[in-house]
Amino acid sequence: MTTSTCSRPLAAGLLANANISYWQPVSRGRPASEEFTGVRLNQPQLVTSRRPLPEVPATAHAGKRLYLLRHGGKEWLDEDRHSRIAVETRMGHEVAGVEGLYSHVPLTMEQEIADSLQTRWLRFVASEGELWNVPSPTALCFDLEE
Repeated sequence: MTTSTCSRPLAAGLLANANISYWQPVSRGRPASEEFTGVRLNQPQLVTSRRPLPEVPATAHAGKRLYLLRHGGKEWLDEDRHSRIAVETRMGHEVAGVEGLYSHVPLTMEQEIADSLQTRWLRFVASEGELWNVPSPTALCFDLEE
């Protein structure tokens, strides 16, 4: 499937461990970094951040319970027919009984899940075309349009 040209591997983390307090401000949006007046050598001067952040518009998820987005992700994984154990483990659920006790998720299953989600993401971005113009404070290490 799709592999990343980034220096970091495409590792799939547990969706159960998603930091919701991080994503809430992202969904609500935020203004761009502002200049402020600082004092240096007893002289006031206009200062900008060393790492200025662009404005991020609010998303359609603003004010909604973001943890419910995980369940949409589970539907995608079920639709792509991934192993039940791999999906439930990724969701942070425990599978009861002998099946859950003796099953484990090898790295190949995690990579298959990451690849299928990456493929879905790239299809979405390609389908949006010019409508997909989201500012990013960090340059991506690959071209989304390819």
